[in-house]
Amino acid sequence: MADRDAQRFRRLAAELRAEGVRVLRTAAEASSAAEVLSVGDVERLSLYGSAAILDSFYTGVEKAFTRIAEHFGGVPQGPAWHRTLLDDMTLTIAKSRPAVISVETARALDAYLGFRHRFRHLYVFDLESAPMLPLLRAIPDAAARFEEDLKAFATHLEALADAVDASQ
Repeated sequence: MADRDAQRFRRLAAELRAEGVRVLRTAAEASSAAEVLSVGDVERLSLYGSAAILDSFYTGVEKAFTRIAEHFGGVPQGPAWHRTLLDDMTLTIAKSRPAVISVETARALDAYLGFRHRFRHLYVFDLESAPMLPLLRAIPDAAARFEEDLKAFATHLEALADAVDASQ
């Protein structure tokens, strides 16, 4: 049983590291999208693509958070579960896990959660570039914060796996 726990921790750590890389890749795409939107009057398809990048960025972040929540207590339920999940990742849960991300990282990610919610409930033709441009420009910083916190949490998981192995 303990061997299985160690494997679960190592697998989750590997999944989180891979998700962090994908989030950073999305951040690189966001920089290109910001350049396109900064010229002013852009084609609608460029606007839609830029919105999809913003959506994809936070979806990747939330995938990592969901995987963690599945291992440590369950994914929140209810209409505000996305917000609760983000907030939960800043909490240290005694005898379970440390905080996954800092409060500062959560603040940096909050705007992307809000955008993603609007994006998924709007018609694409209602999108405007003005509110998207600052988000696209800020993604590299938010992604770097997220990836740094996620790597630290993955390292914690690997240490847990080592401790489980040592106890056998």
